[in-house]
Amino acid sequence: MEMTDGDKVSYIRNHLQHELHFLLSAVELWRALKIEDAGFIVNIARDSVCVHFRNLIKFFTASGVNDVSITKFIDEPLMSTYKRWIDVIDEAILHLSPKRSNPKHPSNDSNDLNDQMENFRIEILRLWEEFTQKASDDYKIILMQELNRANKEVCDDITCLRKLLVKSN
Repeated sequence: MEMTDGDKVSYIRNHLQHELHFLLSAVELWRALKIEDAGFIVNIARDSVCVHFRNLIKFFTASGVNDVSITKFIDEPLMSTYKRWIDVIDEAILHLSPKRSNPKHPSNDSNDLNDQMENFRIEILRLWEEFTQKASDDYKIILMQELNRANKEVCDDITCLRKLLVKSN
């Protein structure tokens, strides 16, 4: 599928920014709920982090067969050791699997999926920065704008979450 410059700008603004915003907000929600020991709702936040992380890591590493990838924007996919988590996320979040209840990365039993949310956030922000550095000047500006917009939306989401928590008390 060929993409025009307009298609690429639209993809960044509508799809990549959406995934980034929801990943970052879901990590904040997960963090707040985990502190409150909110049980089931923590898992909902974790699942959201995982789905958005999976979508972004597949974009950045060009590992999605049917997906638009970073190679539409720059020559080479980015490298990430976190790509290895795609199969774990698929089994734990997206499929009914016996491994679903205790998701760990097979290469290291101490690598529990539930402990990776902050690492996923850090890795995606690192990849976003690397993408921005390698992109053409026109896309650099758009990527920086969309990162800023995602961060602003996360702040708005946190404010909304705080209001909801105050109302519930």
